Amino acid sequence: MVAIAVALVLAGGAVGEGIKSSKRSGDTIVVAGSARRAVEADQANWEVSATSRQPTPEAATRELKTWFDRIDAFLKDGGVATDEVTRTPVSLERLAKDDGKGGETFLGYAAHRTLRVESKDLDAVDDLATASESLILEGIPIETSSPEFVYTKLAGNRPAMVAEAGEDAKRRAERLVKVGGGHLGKVRRVTVGDFQVTSRAGTDFESGGSFDRSSRHKDIVVAVHLTFELK
Repeated sequence: MVAIAVALVLAGGAVGEGIKSSKRSGDTIVVAGSARRAVEADQANWEVSATSRQPTPEAATRELKTWFDRIDAFLKDGGVATDEVTRTPVSLERLAKDDGKGGETFLGYAAHRTLRVESKDLDAVDDLATASESLILEGIPIETSSPEFVYTKLAGNRPAMVAEAGEDAKRRAERLVKVGGGHLGKVRRVTVGDFQVTSRAGTDFESGGSFDRSSRHKDIVVAVHLTFELK
């Protein structure tokens, strides 16, 4: 928004110069407009992983399967559908450490797997993430983090929001030119900025666009710069 304010100040100067120059051919004004929409996340993503370390690949894989059978039951009890869950293949790693004598000491094998939930039921996923400590208390050494809350319908908002931001830029330009007694001509150039999806009322904009994943309630923001001829 600071960038927009600066653009408007510069644009105001351009108007003044355009009017003072008796409407020289080629005079232009560049004005920024913006659009903001409040939206709510419509999908929650959550990952759970676990690693079993045992003397043999078979033992590590067997223990890991037992753990994930329990995790599957935990998700089902929490209302997560089977088609909302994906799993990575089991990965195996041979474990060893340097024995300090140019050799190594064999430690066993590690079997690892990650499970990912993608659900439209945000409350269910949030509740599961909170309750997942029960799995740890059962002796399952899971690794997890807070759920991600994402908005999946950004593309459907783009055309209308660009139009809204363009109309905002036009209104700003008309007010600025009116101060100097001039008139807007045709549009020479349109520049659309990156779409920003932030937390509600957030200003954490990034070059290339931002995409907030931590909050349920979000804003979509876009800025448009219009270059007008002056008449």
